[in-house]
This record gives sequence, C-alpha cells and structure tokens, in this order.
Amino acid sequence: HGGISKACFLNGQPIIVTSGGDNQLKEYVFDPSLSQGDSEIVVQPPRFLRSRGGHSQPPSCITFADNQSHFLLSASRDKSVWGFSLRKDAQSQELSQRLHKNKDGSRIAGSTIKEKFPEVIAMSIENARQGEWENIITAHKDEKFARTWNSRTKRVGRWTLPTIDAGLAKSVAISQCGNFGFVGSSEGGIGVYNLQSGLQRKKYRLHKKAVTGIAIDGMNRKMVSCGLDGLIGFYDFTKSAFLGKLQLDAPATSMVYHRSSDLFAVALDDLSIAVIDAVTQKVVRQLWGHSNRVTAFDFSPDGRWIVSASLDSTIRTWDLPTGGCIDGVRLDSVATNLKFSPNGDLLATTHVTGNGISIWTNRAQFKPVSTRQINEEDFSKILLPNASSSGGV
Repeated sequence: HGGISKACFLNGQPIIVTSGGDNQLKEYVFDPSLSQGDSEIVVQPPRFLRSRGGHSQPPSCITFADNQSHFLLSASRDKSVWGFSLRKDAQSQELSQRLHKNKDGSRIAGSTIKEKFPEVIAMSIENARQGEWENIITAHKDEKFARTWNSRTKRVGRWTLPTIDAGLAKSVAISQCGNFGFVGSSEGGIGVYNLQSGLQRKKYRLHKKAVTGIAIDGMNRKMVSCGLDGLIGFYDFTKSAFLGKLQLDAPATSMVYHRSSDLFAVALDDLSIAVIDAVTQKVVRQLWGHSNRVTAFDFSPDGRWIVSASLDSTIRTWDLPTGGCIDGVRLDSVATNLKFSPNGDLLATTHVTGNGISIWTNRAQFKPVSTRQINEEDFSKILLPNASSSGGV
C-alpha cells in the first residue's frame, strides 16, 4: 500500500509510530523481555497497538449514516468503505469485506488475504431495521450485482442482489422501512429485493438505457426512476402498477428525492437541474447557471434549498420558492460529492484532489441569510482546508 514513509519512537516510551502510503498512522509496542536473570535476552517482535487511518485515494461516494449527523459513510477509489465519526476519531472504522460462511456453516474457499471489492459507484443506507438485517446497499464498478452491508456489525452482508437483465449495477436505493432494496441496471431494468431474505420481489422494465436514479417515498406508495434515455418513470409500488412517464429534453445523470415534500431533482446533461413534483408528475423548477456538467447536488432537509456542485469548480445554493441562485463559491478543486446532514447544520463535500471529506457549516443556522439572487461576479473564491503538516507525515 505504498510502503512506510516515516517511523519514529515516542519520547521515552517503547512505542514506535509509523505512517505510510495507505494514509494510516500505526503504533507498535515493544513488550518487556521474557528472559530472567543472566540468561540470554529474548526480545519479542513489536506488537500492534492501535491505528488511525482514512482513505488513501479521493472518496467516490459519501452519505450520512444516521439522523444525528454523527457518522459519515464513505467509499473511495482505494476500494475501501469507511464509517467516519464527526465527534470522536477513535470511533471511525473501516467496514470489513470478509465474506460470510456458506449456508451449511463451511468456510468459503480461497485465500483470506484477497483483493478488495471494486470501487463503489452508488450507495444507499436506511436505519429503520439497523441491527436486524443488512441496511446498506452499494453498486460497484463493472459488477452485475449490488452488495449489502450491515452498519451494526461494520461488515459486508450475506446477500448479493443481481440485476434482472444481466446488465451492470448502476444505481441503488432502500425503502424508508428498510425492507426493500432496489437495483438499477445499465440495460434499463429495475429489480426489487427483500433485504431480510435476499429474494427478488418485483421487476420493472421501462427504460431503454441505464437507470441512473431510483427513489421511493416514505409510505412505500410512489416510486420514481430516471435514466440516460431522458425518461422519468412513475410507479405505484404497493399495486406494482405503472402510473406514467415524463420525457425530458436531455439524459438524466443522477437523482435526489426529498421525501417530506414529494419533490425530486434530476441533473441533466444540458447543464441544468430539473425539480419535479412526484404527485403532479410535472417539472416545477428548472435551475440554470452551471457552465459545465453537474457532479453532485442535494436538498436541504427542510426542502427549501438545493446545493449543487459542478465541473466549473463552483458550489451554488438555489432557493426553490424563487428558483434563483442565492449563494455561490469558487473552489480550486472540483467537488465530486455533496451531502447535507440530516439536521441541516453541516454540508459534506469530496473533491478531485485530496483524500479527505470537507465539512462546511450552514450559515443560516446562526443568522438570517438573504434570499436575493446573486450574479456570477459576486462569487467568492474559497480555499479548502489543508490537511497536511510539515515533514510529510
């Protein structure tokens, strides 16, 4: 993993600290000698004591893992999945990728030191059934199935959920009740699975191209999907019925659903964000302003704002009641992911450069924020926090 870059002893202690290319600090302790008297001195090899670490490559997918803004779930290009604590770093932990045993209790054949799962491209989590069965689903690069994870045990789950048409898994979602998992395919099919048993329950075939977003409302009634064919599909989930479709002018690359307002937003290839009402099945707002492809966006928890990031190196805040851009900043590094915390006080972003996750404070929590529309010239340039210290450690 890149080797050791530095090693040093703690002052006056038998503890050596090492750092390396895997972005981890590890401590090893030399225990006292076992020999007694004048006999030959037996020095034991150093024992692993503790470690702190993080991603060794930029994160590719992030989401808040609970409603208290305590844990942040993050997947990276280094093929690892971490649960980071925003309160106490000692609680941060990498999720185990060790597979479960076979159903008859026998071990799975092969080496225990194996290659990690491919890079995560989509991730979804719900905590309603946390601890009872798997509550995280991930889609991985160039794999024809989605994987499940258990946030209570911090390890990979028992089930793999294949796509219904042998396409690659491109998007995933979980119902708010935690019972159903959704897997969207590059061929246009959507499979619905029971997360307790891992069995397939329903199939939907509407899209002709890859499904880029799936969502379901809080009552398991309305389900929506979007795809690269520019289609938005509306379904009655309880009756397994098709409600209608909406053809947009450009391919939809991603989707975010706001459950309490039944609004959802899709990022389009024409550089705009379309806000659609799931009840009336109509576009209610179209947000124009980015000069390059939208990489990430999210609703504020109260549904009043949308914050979006783009390849034009800006992060913009949109006011949904007026449809105007009320704030914007320029960055040195393009933001690749963006997530609001569940209580609206924090914004987490990841970037093209740097292995960390940047946490922003919501200014509206402390003082009134003007909702007047601002121009591009008013955007201020902001530097991201610098995580490195002297000596390259």
